[in-house]
Amino acid sequence: MHSSLLKSFVVVVSLVTFGQNSAHHVSHGHRHASLDGRDVNSPPPSEHGTLSFANPTANVTRAPINNPPINLTIELISDLYNFLLCTQPAPQKTTPKVVIFSSTVPDFFISHFDLRNLNGSQSGITALTQLISIGKLLQSITSTAFIAQINGRTFGGGQELASQMDMRFAGPTP
Repeated sequence: MHSSLLKSFVVVVSLVTFGQNSAHHVSHGHRHASLDGRDVNSPPPSEHGTLSFANPTANVTRAPINNPPINLTIELISDLYNFLLCTQPAPQKTTPKVVIFSSTVPDFFISHFDLRNLNGSQSGITALTQLISIGKLLQSITSTAFIAQINGRTFGGGQELASQMDMRFAGPTP
């Protein structure tokens, strides 16, 4: 309970302190200065291009999902898993206090996942393992508050991912 309250406080303070109107600095997978002059340890670009990253401040990372038509595929699972691995705290590593996931796809946040895509292939088995790990990572990384800015429909696996995040809000459509 204490951890949840602390996360809520960090989110509120971050959003109030840095505001929603800050310009975004898109990361390119390296260390750079945020708009407020602090160093940010940016996540590497997503392997499949389904996630992009912007750091309006050192404490907030926006992670828009762009994988039309419905966002949830093996590629997004891989990119999301790799991003969450990067957000785990470690010595000498700066991680965001808040990560806000949204969608660039009109009318969809994240939809269901077609289990036929798993089809017993190696990439399908890896995706299933990563999907299970994503839920565990969202619950175990307590130094970062994960927010779902839901700006469209979410079904099945997408709803499960959103429900595992610390907060969920209705957001504007892209």
